[in-house]
Amino acid sequence: MESKVREEAAAFCEQQGVKQGTYESALVQQAAKRFAKKAVEKKPVCAYDDPANEMRGSKYDATRDLDIKEVAKLVRADIKQAIKSGRLPKDTQNRV
Repeated sequence: MESKVREEAAAFCEQQGVKQGTYESALVQQAAKRFAKKAVEKKPVCAYDDPANEMRGSKYDATRDLDIKEVAKLVRADIKQAIKSGRLPKDTQNRV
């Protein structure tokens, strides 16, 4: 990667009319190296900002434009169905 950075910096100097081996070309080389290094560095990302950690349930698209009261009704219905089917205990208490 560093050789590519050098080549690009040299091409930039040539386009701008800066002679190789001068102070100005050395500055361009240094700036290009710093820029390339920063582009490669990966900064840590908070878990809630990382798109790889984003999870959406199967009902997200169907309910994302609904009013919160409508969503609550659907959640209550899902809980009742889960109790009837035996996926949740009958004495389960919920507040939605």
